[in-house]
Amino acid sequence: MNNYKKAVEELAKNSEYMEFDNKGSEHASIVLENMLKYADTNFKIYTGNFNGDVANDDSFLKYFNRFIENKKEVKVIIESLPSDVLKYSKALKRIIDLNNNPAYNVKYKLATTTFKKDLENIFQSKKPYHFSISDSKAYRVEIEPNTYKAIVNFNDPQITKKLELIFDNFFQN
Repeated sequence: MNNYKKAVEELAKNSEYMEFDNKGSEHASIVLENMLKYADTNFKIYTGNFNGDVANDDSFLKYFNRFIENKKEVKVIIESLPSDVLKYSKALKRIIDLNNNPAYNVKYKLATTTFKKDLENIFQSKKPYHFSISDSKAYRVEIEPNTYKAIVNFNDPQITKKLELIFDNFFQN
């Protein structure tokens, strides 16, 4: 795992244009940590319920909280909130607590059918994949949510901007 961590950090630090796959919650956490660690301005994520292994991972939370404390923009679109409030992840609790707080730059919204349809239209498979983007260049698109399998690139503005357009349009409405 150490080699994977080092390789991902190098790609993120140098904003390398290299598409690669990742699979499993631990790999997902490593990628998202590095997106947060090397993003200058924003981190945006569309997720199922922000309550799984990654949202509870200590290392992910460290970089997620640091990003928030540095007043960088965090926007989250959640497919559905977990039914049991007592079982919310630390990340989800933080997003809900800071939502629209003027001292921070954190916002979340629940996904709508229209948002999901707009998202389906940009993917060849016509599925509304969960994704994360940062600084209009890095992305992680999760193609198999149950196994966290995803496609990642730390420097592909063309793909990232397509995702960001749909994401930002949803937040403006």
